[in-house]
Amino acid sequence: MNCPECGSLIGDSCLACPYCGAPISSPRQAPGPTPTGSLRPGRPMKKSSEERSRRFRLGVFISVGAVLLAISTMIFVYLLNSMNEDTNRQICRNNQRSLNTSIQQYLLDNNKDPTSSEDLVGTGTNALKAIPECPSGKDPYIWIPAQSGQLPTVSCPNRKDHRLL
Repeated sequence: MNCPECGSLIGDSCLACPYCGAPISSPRQAPGPTPTGSLRPGRPMKKSSEERSRRFRLGVFISVGAVLLAISTMIFVYLLNSMNEDTNRQICRNNQRSLNTSIQQYLLDNNKDPTSSEDLVGTGTNALKAIPECPSGKDPYIWIPAQSGQLPTVSCPNRKDHRLL
């Protein structure tokens, strides 16, 4: 028997539709099991095409939303890593500028070129409190000795794109 309201297949002895709650005006008693087998209460035997279409659209909507969320997350992680590397490059370049400025300060204070970066933090100098490190790696900056009238300088060993221009 079908519900007159929603059309769901219901048992012959039902007083009300278990799916929509509509009262059944004249319940009939079935003498035995139905020819298609016994009905399971709480589950419709056949879904309407409108219900299947609605569920399909909902599934497509959820799937598309999940894909868009995954793509957005990947883009966010990429941009975050990119910004982190840009920050590290800028910090490294600033450290090199600080070291090069300290070399000039050491020369003015001591009237001689420093021989290594340790001279910049030694006692009797006001150049640096500590030797900075590149944030992209733990290798110390490379000391480049003075050549033909130029001051000594430093260079980053960790990344080529961190070198001063």
